[in-house]
Amino acid sequence: MAVASGVRSARQCTRRISLACALVAVLAGLAAIWASHVAWPDASELVKVAASDPIAPLALAHDPGFGLVGGQEHYDGVYYYAIALDPLALGQAHGLIDQAGYRYGRPMHGWLASALSLGNPASVPEALLLLSLIGLGAGAYLASRLCVVFGRTPWGGLAIAMSPGLLFAATVSVTETMGAAVTIGIVLAWMRRAPAWLIAILAVLLCLYREQLVLVLLGIAGFELVDHLRDRRRLQRVDGLRLLALAAGPVALVGWLAYVHTRFGSMPAPADPGNVDLPLMGWLEAFRWATWLQHAGSLDQQQMGSTAPPMLIAIAVVLLAALWAARNLRSPLDGVLVMQVVLMAVLSWRTLVFPHELYRIPALSLLIALGVLLLGAPARAGGTLSHRGDSQPGPGPGPDRGTGVDGSRGEHGDQHAPDSPAGAEPAGGAGR
Repeated sequence: MAVASGVRSARQCTRRISLACALVAVLAGLAAIWASHVAWPDASELVKVAASDPIAPLALAHDPGFGLVGGQEHYDGVYYYAIALDPLALGQAHGLIDQAGYRYGRPMHGWLASALSLGNPASVPEALLLLSLIGLGAGAYLASRLCVVFGRTPWGGLAIAMSPGLLFAATVSVTETMGAAVTIGIVLAWMRRAPAWLIAILAVLLCLYREQLVLVLLGIAGFELVDHLRDRRRLQRVDGLRLLALAAGPVALVGWLAYVHTRFGSMPAPADPGNVDLPLMGWLEAFRWATWLQHAGSLDQQQMGSTAPPMLIAIAVVLLAALWAARNLRSPLDGVLVMQVVLMAVLSWRTLVFPHELYRIPALSLLIALGVLLLGAPARAGGTLSHRGDSQPGPGPGPDRGTGVDGSRGEHGDQHAPDSPAGAEPAGGAGR
């Protein structure tokens, strides 16, 4: 009885810490929003609809007090605002944004904002703000619980509040905070052997948030394949239903993209160059742009050009170190990290040079890399994952000794690219 009471008390303690991490992350997001305006802004200002945007008159028609911004402040929140107003591209808003077919290829954020606004177009900016804060809070809570699964301190959930990319995303009402939360959520659910229906829901959410998040599911499936091949006795115990549930996300994405094709006449793809390239070629191009900006750009461009290369090298060091740590595929998180490194390798100069993208785009990859480096291997017993998600961290290197994560023994023991850096200067515009 005393032991059981102690375990319950320890679990309650870690859950309180997880809630504290969530609260800190939300407060950090609010502080970042305030600091970016040195006042509390109207939620509509975070959407970054420029006065020159074609959708601006519609925004003012829905809310005469809508906070329009200058043309240089235009950013991706505009597209999720349009999707929230016109979820199935059957109304007016989809015709008022650029590259609408591409934007509608990632609809989930706009759909959730539409649902939270309860059909009131004037409330969509507040719904987008709420989603950013929910993403920060849920991401921190789930990250904390994931740390417990690995037998580490639940205070690890504070990493969400320390991510400049996620905090920046909250200030401009874009998808990264919720994308990170759903990613962490599906890894946690998989490791805790959640039922197939929950895995399927999370997989659909993930793939309809951003198409590249399909790689998260491939990382999980890849880990399972390797782990079963390492122990062929486990092949008879494969949970095929949960693996099939992972496929619900890509299937939903393909179905939605087919619908988008019927509405816009083309498959969703960015019309401008500089987003992706051959592996590492985009990084080399980014270094060339940075060099050109340092020597031929304005003062602001010189600052961008001089700071981007060291930042990129630091990101590369973190990713490569994590890739080395994940080489044995010890957990689903390792599989996800491998696919994130592949994604980062094919990014090009547009997403690697400009500060707003350099903060935002690698945010999830860096969080996963830090998780791989700092969490290590989960508790194993008899060569398989123990999946004891509610256990508590134990002293010393328990997860590597075949113990449970509580220290006890396991159950079984719009930028337009110029022609060339030398010919014209790049313009900093809408993010991707």
